[in-house]
Amino acid sequence: MILTEFSIDYHTHILIWLIVIAIVVIIEATIKKHLIGLWFAIGGIVGLLFALLQLNFIVQLVGFLVISIVFTIINELYFRKKNNNDNENECS
Repeated sequence: MILTEFSIDYHTHILIWLIVIAIVVIIEATIKKHLIGLWFAIGGIVGLLFALLQLNFIVQLVGFLVISIVFTIINELYFRKKNNNDNENECS
C-alpha cells in the first residue's frame, strides 16, 4: 500500500486520537507505573491538536511518538535519580 492511498477522513483522525487518549488514560489509571501513561496521553493530545490543524497523519503520528518518548525518557531519568537519592539517604 502506497502512503498516498492511505486517506482517512479528517473526523476519523480526531476519533483515532480520542480513542488513543482514552485507552492510555485507562491503562495509566490501572497500572500507575511512574506516570508513563500520562506522557503517552499528552502525546495523544499533541496528535489530536495536529489532527485539528488538519496536518498529515504521518506528522500527527511523529508528533505523538516524539512527545511520548522524550517525556518518558525524561521521566525515567528523574525517577532513577530520585530512587538513587532515596537509597543513599536510607543507607546514611
